Amino acid sequence: MDGAALYRALRERDPRVAERMIFLSGDMAQIGEMDAGGIAPTRILPKPIELAEFERFLLQHMGF
Repeated sequence: MDGAALYRALRERDPRVAERMIFLSGDMAQIGEMDAGGIAPTRILPKPIELAEFERFLLQHMGF
């Protein structure tokens, strides 16, 4: 099971938890598939990523 499949399964069982998931991927094709699979692009971060950028993402999108 990949991350997108886990997200879809979790979204069915507990949408509140699924909405807290984020994805990191270095595969641009996989990113496009995730977006097409119902995962909001704002929840997908391309790798590599700098720590400061990751921290900014968490503050902006996750409320940390």
